Order: sequence, then structure tokens, then C-alpha cells
Amino acid sequence: MLMSPLKFGYNNRNYPDGVQDFATLRRENMVYVDKTEYVYHLTRLSKNYFLSRPRRFGKSLLLSTIAAYFEGRKELFEGLAIAELEKEWTVHPVIRIDLSQGVFTTREDVIKELDNQLQLNAKRLNIELSFRDVIGRFEELIYQAVTKYGQNVVVLIDEYDKPLLETKYEEEQTHKDVRDYMRGFYGTIKGNSQYLRFVMLTGITKVSHVNIFSGLNNLTDLSLQPWCNALCGISESELQHYFAEDMVTFGTVNNMPVEEVKAQFKRYYDGYRFAEYGENIYNPYSVVLAFQNMKFNNYWFVSGTPNHLIQTLNNEDFNFNGLEGYVADQSELMGIATTDGNPVGLLYQSGYLTIKDYEDDLYTLGFPNKEVESGFYDILLQVLYPTASPDGFSAVNVRKAAMHGTPQRLVELLDKGLIDYNYNQHKDINGEAVLNSLLYGLVHAIGLNVKAEYHISNGRIDMVIETKRYVYLFEFKVNKTAAAAMQQISEVGYVNHYKYDSRKLFKIALNYNTQLRCIDDVIIE
Repeated sequence: MLMSPLKFGYNNRNYPDGVQDFATLRRENMVYVDKTEYVYHLTRLSKNYFLSRPRRFGKSLLLSTIAAYFEGRKELFEGLAIAELEKEWTVHPVIRIDLSQGVFTTREDVIKELDNQLQLNAKRLNIELSFRDVIGRFEELIYQAVTKYGQNVVVLIDEYDKPLLETKYEEEQTHKDVRDYMRGFYGTIKGNSQYLRFVMLTGITKVSHVNIFSGLNNLTDLSLQPWCNALCGISESELQHYFAEDMVTFGTVNNMPVEEVKAQFKRYYDGYRFAEYGENIYNPYSVVLAFQNMKFNNYWFVSGTPNHLIQTLNNEDFNFNGLEGYVADQSELMGIATTDGNPVGLLYQSGYLTIKDYEDDLYTLGFPNKEVESGFYDILLQVLYPTASPDGFSAVNVRKAAMHGTPQRLVELLDKGLIDYNYNQHKDINGEAVLNSLLYGLVHAIGLNVKAEYHISNGRIDMVIETKRYVYLFEFKVNKTAAAAMQQISEVGYVNHYKYDSRKLFKIALNYNTQLRCIDDVIIE
């Protein structure tokens, strides 16, 4: 007798692992969260759209769905919402340009990939192109498609901003050349608007230097529209509707009650919000892979980190410890320039920050969930410490020191972390606030339970690290003495807060010397 698939930790549902083609997904009966009602209304409300969403959040599948709809492939939509809404199914020629797979370091790379995309579209539409210039070919392709098929053209551009982001930290002239070329290419859309039925551009960022947004003055930006909050991703109601049985199976495989499964999915993968108001959204990529593998993991993070994000973290001078609760206006979120020194807009649009609250035209930001927060700090550690010796500062070594109750080793590693930070980043630690912020950031990035400037009834502790068996209470001084720090611990009575805590407590007083650029004095009790 055959054993149940549940014995092996999986079920029989066909999950779309990485599938971004709507036709493939439907033909192979893969799990699909129906977004076609959105498609129906989008095609009637306006003509030109832009949408910003993080990577692997369903932008490509959305464009593929729109393409299939305009191509009149009615059979693919049987049983979906749009089948009840659409009565005409008028066929239009579709030009789809996908820049997500290109590698762009020069203007020539951009021209070559655009030419390749245009040739692929011309072949699919049975059109011969005669222009040698790529921008001219784009215009020719639009005109010939209208002439050949007798209907206005649909233009869909996926990851429109990838050439701009990938050349952001190349030589300034290279980036300018790419920017100017893309401006001319996208300007073709404005110049041929009379031949266009529908236009949609998607990307991670809204790059303000490219005049596609000012040129198409009737372009509708869906990125912060409340009614489009769940246009990509999975809402709570969609998760419960489409994955109810999967929740039960997940609980069976992992010996967890269904309510606990739901709570853990929310903790790991929920929390995105793309509008002032609206329900939180789950990361679709991570949700699908979690059900496919029947286990929790940081799927979105390990699938790859955009190079432009790593370069931004490495090049910008910004206090990354203040991201949770950061307050921004709409221009900071959605109007970033490729040369902007503030990375908050890029972090939001890349999916590492999301909207937590909205009041008086200001957005309060924070990490959406556990997966993203831990993933972000992993990236930050890689940027701050690109190389690490086996016995030096590293996440593993610091966690071991804290878990094993070795405060001397813990301080030694934190000191190495500060020294390496100064060397790698060429930045000085010039005050207690900076020291406190940096040490908190390093320990938080490592994944330990840490509190900075921890308020208690009789004062404020600089930093506390807690494990199951140990509590490490820190007081910092700069250019003073460890004795002064220990005196403050004693006089204020910080330890009274842990009077009835059964864990072993270590009082750690340390002084940072700005001339020596290291911790030069430590007292541990």
C-alpha cells in the first residue's frame, strides 16, 4: 500500500514555485490567487499605469495576466472573476518588454537588451523591423502592430528601472548615459500615445530622474493607492480562502495546531502595507514555498539580494538603527532619485520597510515581519564586515559568548566589532549616543534579544542582552572610566529591575577611547 504524501512532509497541490507565466500556471492547474477582477477594472479606469512593488511580489505574473487578457485568451480565465465580467474579449497586439533578466553595467548593455526584447516581440507579432536605431525600432514596432492588427497596442514593461539601479554606482558618466538613453526610449511611449490602448510599467523604484513620469502626465501611479494595496501579494482573506487546507496539512506535518500555524505565518510573512489604509499583505513567494516545503524559512531573503541594495547600504552614510518607527512623507517614499543619499525610499520600495501607520500626511515605517528584519540585518552585517576571522567578530561567535555566559568573551568580540567597523567604514565613534546606537545595531543584527536605552522605574539602562539563562546589563562611557560607568549602575540601582529574575546577571561597565578607537577599560561584576 502506498504511503500518504504527508508522511514525507508534502501534499499533492501544484504550487507555482517561481512560475511567472499566467498561461503556464493555468494550463498546469497550479494554485492561483485570483487577481483578475483588478485586471478588469484597471483596463477601464485609465490608460497609463505605473506600479512599484518589491521583487518576487507578483509584478511579472500580473503583467503576464494582463497580456493574456488583451490577447483574448479567454480559455485561460475560465472560473475566474473576469470571466463573469468581460463580455467582448477584444484582441490587441501586446508588446511586452522584460528587463528583469538583463545585466547592465554600460549603456551598450542596455541597448543590446532592449534590441533583443524588441526583436522577440517583432517575431511573435510577425513583424519585420527595418530601423537600425533601437528607439526607432520601438516606434516602428508600435506603428506596424497597429497597422497589421487594426487595434491599438498594449505596452507592458517589467522592471523598467533595473538598468538605472544597476548602474547607480558605476562611473557617474556611465549612469548619466544610461539615464539619458532610457529617458529617450521611454519617451517613445509619450510620442505614440494615439496608437496605445494600455500601458503599464512595473519596477521596484520610481526613479525621479526619468521623465517618463512627467512626460506621461496622465500616468496613474498605483503604488500607494488603497484599492490596489492587495493588487500583488496575498491578503489575509485570500490566505484563508485559497490556503485553508494547506494550513491544516502544514499543522499535521509539523505537529502544530492550525491556529499556531496561522500565527507563525503572520509572524514570518505578513505585515506588508502599500497604502495609507488597508489590510496587511503576505509575501506571496515565501507563502508558496513554505507550503510547498511544509516548513518555515527565510525564502524571500535567501532567493537573492539586489546588488543595488547592497551597494546603497555600503555607500550611504545613514543611521540604520533608527529604521523601526522612521517617519517619512510621500516624496521620500516614492520620489527617490538614483543619486539620492537617503536610502529609506529604496528600502521601502525594495520591501525591507513597510507602512505601519499614517497620520497627517506622514508615514510611519518599520520592518514588515521576522523574515525581512532578520534578512536585512544579515545584509547589513555582510556590508559592515565583509571578511571575518574564525575567532573574530561574527554572529556565531557573539551568540555563543552570550549563550554560554562568558561576559569577558562577549566584550572582547564587541570591541573587535567596533574596531573592524572603524576600519571598514572609515567612521568615528564620537559620543555615547553613537556608541550605544552602534552596539545595539550590531547585537540586534546578530539576532540576540537586546534592548537599548531600556527604561525602568529608576532610570534608563544603556543596553541589556537577555538569553534564557543570562542577563547582561551594560553601561557605556566615552573618554571616561569603566569605574564611572559601574558607579552609575550601582547608584541608580539598575539591578533592582532584575531582583526576582532567576537568571544570572552580569554588570558590564566599559569605556570607549576615541583616540585609541577601542574599548580600553572594562569592569565586569
